[in-house]
Amino acid sequence: MQPFPKHLSFETLSDFAEGRLDVTQSAGAQSHLGECVECRTSLNELQSIILAMRTHELLMPPEAVTQRALQIFRPAEKPVLSAMLGPAAALQAGWQSLVAVLRFDSGLTPVYGMRSGSGQARQLFYTVDEFDIDLRLAPRAGEWTVEGQLLGGNSSGTAELVSAGSSYNGDLNELGEFIFAGVRPDSYRLRISLPGLEISVPELVLTK
Repeated sequence: MQPFPKHLSFETLSDFAEGRLDVTQSAGAQSHLGECVECRTSLNELQSIILAMRTHELLMPPEAVTQRALQIFRPAEKPVLSAMLGPAAALQAGWQSLVAVLRFDSGLTPVYGMRSGSGQARQLFYTVDEFDIDLRLAPRAGEWTVEGQLLGGNSSGTAELVSAGSSYNGDLNELGEFIFAGVRPDSYRLRISLPGLEISVPELVLTK
């Protein structure tokens, strides 16, 4: 039996909670859970989320449930490069362009009991450096509405959604929010531009 690392991954906890692990994997996870208080706490949170979603009729998960899920697997805070080097030094070091990393996709997370097929509403959560990006995608009459919010940074900036044949532009409001309506299905790149900094989500696929 292969030992688990210090903590079980979110995927392993999710599979364990939903009964998708094989006998050997389940036994290993059970053994780890018997010794790890932190993983038991995360498992209890997941199980309560599963129960909440199985008794909820909405297509998208309730906001409170989503936030609880994000708190479970939000990566530990790391020192911000600009704080370590200073903003000018960080830019000189070539960090004026950042690529966000996907941390959560409601269309791929089985604990929500949601179908992940094409044309379904989804919520995505990205992180990079000190920034978080919360995106909500909703299909509507063959097109999409893309709503987003940049968290953790200066709200003075713009957002741009670009594909090979289309582009949509907008300003961030005082809360760092932006919205694009009537977006045609395609593969897009999202760019958020702040003073001296660009944050990008390299692939955002909106299907028909």
